[in-house]
Amino acid sequence: MTKLEIPLPRVRCQQAFFALLMAGYAVDVEPKKVERFPGDPGTKRNTWEGLSGWYGIDEWRTTDLGEGSNGVTSIYYRGHLIWEMQYGGQYPNRVIPFLRKMLERNYTQGIWLGGRGPAAYKEGVFSYENRVEKNNFADFCGKETVYEIYPNGGDHAIGHHYYRGGFVMNDPDR
Repeated sequence: MTKLEIPLPRVRCQQAFFALLMAGYAVDVEPKKVERFPGDPGTKRNTWEGLSGWYGIDEWRTTDLGEGSNGVTSIYYRGHLIWEMQYGGQYPNRVIPFLRKMLERNYTQGIWLGGRGPAAYKEGVFSYENRVEKNNFADFCGKETVYEIYPNGGDHAIGHHYYRGGFVMNDPDR
């Protein structure tokens, strides 16, 4: 049997995803800074290594020209890339602790909603909405949005991320 012929159940890959994110961004672990060229403001990276050949990398970068960011979360098995999520959009810095809390809510419970936070949640002056278009771990996409809630009622979108991803190899459970 070659490395790629070894069965990779979807549930094992999904567990690796949650373990990676709970070892990094969602719980505000200090990421490693990776410079891609001289003068690069840097890409932030968290990694996770599991048992039996599982490995994960979560990388994201921001721009100093605004509030934009994008990133890639990758899951490897025995040195082979098997699953990936891409995300990007913009959030003001003041929203980041709330966003992390939303992600942590689902990740700690192993809840899969497009790899992001809950469908809807309100707390304090912010509310979060996750509109999942396709919610299959093997092939997914959607958009999350954070709103600021006004004291007199109503709200205003202040940040968002589009996301998409899935297996970059054949779906192991197909």
